Parts: sequence; structure tokens; C-alpha cells
Amino acid sequence: MNDSIKLLAKGAVLLFVTAIISKVFNFLLRLIIARQLGAEEYGLLSLGLAVFSIFTIIPLFGLDQSMERNINFYKKENEKRGVILGGIKISLICSLLSSISLYFLSEAIATNIYHNLELGIILKIFAIAIPIWSINEVILSSLKGLKKIENYSFLKNILDPLLKTMSTIILVLLGYKIIAVAIGFFATYILTLILSIILINKTNLRLWKGEKKDVTKEILNYSWPLLFAGIASSLVLWIDTLMIGYFLGEAKVGIYNVAAPIAGLISIIGASTLSLYLVIITEQHINKLTQSIKDTFIIITRWIFLISFPILCLLILESKNIILVSFGETYSEASSVLIIISLGFFINGLFGPGRLILTSIGKTKFQMINNFISLFSNILLNLYLIPRYGISGAAISTIISLTIRALLTLIEVVLVLKIHPIDKKLIKLGLISLLTFLILNNFKINNTPFISIITTGVLILFIYIPLTILTKSIGNEERTILNSIKKKIF
Repeated sequence: MNDSIKLLAKGAVLLFVTAIISKVFNFLLRLIIARQLGAEEYGLLSLGLAVFSIFTIIPLFGLDQSMERNINFYKKENEKRGVILGGIKISLICSLLSSISLYFLSEAIATNIYHNLELGIILKIFAIAIPIWSINEVILSSLKGLKKIENYSFLKNILDPLLKTMSTIILVLLGYKIIAVAIGFFATYILTLILSIILINKTNLRLWKGEKKDVTKEILNYSWPLLFAGIASSLVLWIDTLMIGYFLGEAKVGIYNVAAPIAGLISIIGASTLSLYLVIITEQHINKLTQSIKDTFIIITRWIFLISFPILCLLILESKNIILVSFGETYSEASSVLIIISLGFFINGLFGPGRLILTSIGKTKFQMINNFISLFSNILLNLYLIPRYGISGAAISTIISLTIRALLTLIEVVLVLKIHPIDKKLIKLGLISLLTFLILNNFKINNTPFISIITTGVLILFIYIPLTILTKSIGNEERTILNSIKKKIF
């Protein structure tokens, strides 16, 4: 158990640091586009990325989670090679079909739905990139499954956003518009794929040379529910952008999407903490260690809550100032969206471990059903709320749909494994968090926006951390990990 927690912590710390770097680059990227090219051009790129994301779901075929799980489910090297090569083969076939479809549908989507010819060019560029992106994602997930977190985090969290940001800065400074930025994204996907292939070849598997066992059929049987789960999950996150573009236009899309990268700071916690969680609980499930699964579930949920709440509190209390400092007065309407989306991301991250437990034990159909229920509720709510409440209505739709999915996931984990993540320490953390927010919500800082953000952040930590320690809301596991981290740093 201790070894599992230490492995989780090691992966979490590395991915957390690199994810912060990634968010900084992605934030800088959006900031440059939004400020230099305007809300409409930024909205145009957001629409292009939304459509691209939808058309990459089928090529990915749920293989991102499938690779992580199956590489550890199969123990022999020839089986592991079969998993990776089988994943690449499935992704290549599906991605070519998806690429051709988007390429020929791009003009129809651009003119008939969004009435913008420039969007059609962006979609054609992204269509050509689909096979490159998809195969790269399979290889990256394979590196993660092989516990090559250093390679994964470098390619995914540092190289990719760095290249996108640098190419955008250069192209914008040279006077090019949003189509050139899309070409910069395309070039990034190519370079990242080349390096991914080089790094996977350096593993002990000798991917292209050793014998392999064909497990493609097994991968397909496991992955097809994840494909549909991925379609629904991606649409839940992007349907707001698509429907805002339809009802309100590109400028509102741009305003709405400035909130997403900021609220994404919360998702860093969940993503980094869960970096090796699927790998570990798959091994625990194979060895029938139900109690270990429960203990790990409780600990990792507590970690996510413990670290995520201060960020959530800051984003809620200082939403207006954060938008003002980051993007300017033009985007001030996004402050209410930032509050709502931040709450949605917090809930989504908190229940992330439950979704991965269902994946590890092979209950992928549950994920598929949950995601479709979430999607349909989001669409229905958007149809009602966007025309009445604008972009805030879209944000409300998202938080409700994510909460529905979270509750369904928790119920299923409880029913199937008879475990849940709630213990006394988590309840105490919740009460401490509520008290911290209530204290600071009545504390007004009259200063410049930047100073106000810094002051509020410091006050949150000065109240939250001592209360957490005094009430003994963290366990021995957290203390062990903190001591381990301190030793490495100092």
C-alpha cells in the first residue's frame, strides 16, 4: 500500500509541476490570440478546436485509457507489444476515415452552421492533422502505461504547449492571422509524434523488433464502450462552445473560452494526482486487493480536495480581477462564467478516481451510459438556458451535467465494489473549506486588481493550512509524502 501511494505521489508531483508549465504556456497562447487578434478570431480558433476534438474521438477509440490499463493487465512482453501496436493499428484506420470525413465536411460546417468561410480553411488544416495527433496520443498513453512519466510529461506538458506558443508568437508578430496559427498547431503535432516514436523505441519492449501477440480483438472489446464514452465526454465539454457559436456568434465564443484555461488550473490537480492511478488500481484489481483499492480511493480523493480547494476559492473570490488582469475589460463578462466553470471542474476532478476505478475493473459501459446521460442533459439545458441567460446559461448547463455524471459514478462504484471515498478527514476538510470561504467572502480588499488577487491568495493559505493542521484533517500518508518531497527539494 505504501509503495502504491509513493508511486502515485512521485507521478503526481512530476505531472503537477509540468502541468503548471503547460497551463502557463497554454494561458499565454490564449492571451496572445485573444489580445492581439480579438475575440472574434479567438472564437474562430475555439470553434475549430471544438470540431477537431469531436472528430478525434473516434480515431482515439478510447485507446488513451485502454493503453494504460491493458499494458498493465497483460504481463508478457510480447503481449504488451501487441497492445501498443494493436492500438496504433486501430487508431490509424479510424483516424484516416475521420480525417477524410472532416476534410470534405469542413466547408459545409463552416458555411451552413457558422456562416464563416475562414473556419472551413482552419477545419481542413485540422482534418489533415487527425491521424498524426491520434497515433501520437496512443504512443503517449503507452508511455504512461509503462510508467515512463518523465517522457510522457515532457512531450505532453512541455514540448507540445511550448511549440504551439512559440509558433503563435512568431506568426502573430509577423502579422499573420488565425489560419497561420492553425498551421503552427499542425507543425507541432508532427514534431511531437516524431519524438514520441523515438522515445517509445528506447523502452525495453523493442517495439518494432520483438515478437508480438495479436490482442487487437481484446482491445476492441474493451475499448468500444470507451469510444462512445469519449464521444459523449468530449461533447459535454465542447457542446457549450458549439451552441454559443450557433446562438450568439464567434465573439461570445471567444469571451466564454477565456474562462476555461483559468478554471483549468483546478483540473491540473486531478490530472496530475491521477497520473498513475489507473495503472495502480488495475494491478490491485488483478490481485483482488479490494481493501487496497478502497484505501487508495479515499486517499487520492482527499488529495484532490485538499489541493484543489484553495485554487477554487481564489477563482471564485477574485473572478472579476483575474479576468481583468489577464484579458482586459473587453472580456469582463467572462467573470461569472469563470465562477461557474471552476465549480464544475472541481466537482469533475473530485469524482475522477471513481471513473478510473470503473475503467480498471472493466465496467466501461457504465462510463459510456453516464457520459451520454450527462451529454443529453447538457444539450437540453443549453437549448433552454443559452437563449435566456447567454454564456452564463451555458456554464450552468455544464456544471449541472458534470454533477449528474459525478453522482452516477459514485453510486455505481458503491454498488459494484461496496466502497466510497468519504471518511471523517474528508468531511472535516469540507467544513474547513466552507469556513475559509465564508470568512474571506466578507473580507473586502480595496486595492489594485493584481494586489487584490495576491492578497486574497495569501489569506486563503494563512487560514486554510493552519485549520487543516489543527483539525488533523490530513493523514499519515500525506505527512509521509510531504517529508519525501522536502527531502528531494532540500
